[in-house]
Amino acid sequence: MKKIALIISNPIYIRNYILSKSYKDLIENYKLSILFPKELNSIENIYDCKIYNNYFYKYPKILKNLAQFNNDLSLFSNQEKSPDFSFRIKRKFNFKKLSQYKSYKNGYIYRIKVFLKILILNIISKSFLTKYINSLSRIIFNKLSPIQKIVNEDLFDFIICPSSAAGTEEFDISSSTNFLSNNCKTVLLIDNWDNLSSKYVMCFKPNHIAVWGEQTKFHAISIQNILPKNITVIGTPRFAKYKKNIDKKLITNYPKLPENYFLFCGTQTYFDEEKLLSNILKIIKNNFPNYQLIYRPHPWRESFSTKREKISKEIILDPTLNFKSQNIGGLNLPNLDLYNYIISNSKLIIGGTTSMVVESSIFRKPYLLVAYDDGNPIQSPYECFIRREHQKLTPLLNNVEICFEYEEINNKMNNLISKKIPKNDKVLDFIISNECEKYSKNLLNLISKLDK
Repeated sequence: MKKIALIISNPIYIRNYILSKSYKDLIENYKLSILFPKELNSIENIYDCKIYNNYFYKYPKILKNLAQFNNDLSLFSNQEKSPDFSFRIKRKFNFKKLSQYKSYKNGYIYRIKVFLKILILNIISKSFLTKYINSLSRIIFNKLSPIQKIVNEDLFDFIICPSSAAGTEEFDISSSTNFLSNNCKTVLLIDNWDNLSSKYVMCFKPNHIAVWGEQTKFHAISIQNILPKNITVIGTPRFAKYKKNIDKKLITNYPKLPENYFLFCGTQTYFDEEKLLSNILKIIKNNFPNYQLIYRPHPWRESFSTKREKISKEIILDPTLNFKSQNIGGLNLPNLDLYNYIISNSKLIIGGTTSMVVESSIFRKPYLLVAYDDGNPIQSPYECFIRREHQKLTPLLNNVEICFEYEEINNKMNNLISKKIPKNDKVLDFIISNECEKYSKNLLNLISKLDK
């Protein structure tokens, strides 16, 4: 029986791939081992480790820094490939607003360091040194990588790695392609719809990648320069249960929701959600007095946290967000089983450029995407929409309406709430495979194809 190494590099992949049993069909035909970073050793309390061979690895700091440096060079040298890349630079390497860094003891020193880093990356990324650094990094990873050591010693036939196309593991695995013993094949499972268009152009390519849908496949070809024959659409295990009806017996144990409500979904990128929430609450009171507002903060909101005291007590914090959630590696992971429950029972969903756009489309729920300019010089909702490559098809979805003006939210809500949403959506089918519920079988079919 041939051997597969499944690398779980991030807590979110434990939820999306381990707890979802994305590999259940694979283990009937292959011997599976799972590799975790040492900081995730708490996984032993989450699932039965005795079923599989498990390995725990730790990267030397030099390898983490080297992978990040290569990725940053790629970001600067490939800005023309996607509008997301220049936007990522603007957000990641911003040094203009001292107030953004008030948590640092000396904000001015921090700004100088960021400025120098931008200058160095700009110079090197435009020179012949980039290819030299890539090649040298590949050699260093080959000598020091704990994952390559495990794979070569145990003679694995496949490495499968859930991926954002941005981490140390992805860089390591892709750089090792065609250099591993036993002709081991490398496969990346792209975890989200924006990963190939918003992170970096990968310095090295794996043997194969699996993606959400045709849109992500297009990004792999046009942005990542991956050949079509090395890309397969298989969906995502996150949505595997979405087409199944909610078990009525389970609902009795779920947190109780209002009979009528609007759902506001927060975003990971910061903007003034408190101001928008207050406005939406006022609109609901004036126009939809029988409805309530539920606020679902993004579990990993960056930089700033929404403070409860700033939000009206009339706004309900999503009771499903922490219900049977798991904290793994310091990351709170909402229970995927409750996404159907909170989304499908809402009358209207309001939010930014998150994957909730896709999830609301799957459930055929109207989604008002806020994309107005709030004056934030770094990442206003407008820029978060207009400069995101993966959002180009969003306005064409049957259930979505874009709001470019803050003053138009009232009218947009009224228009969208009465909109009839067709059952079929060809744009949605292009963004995400409609066979996500068969993810485990799709993954087996892909590995079997590569095994020939």
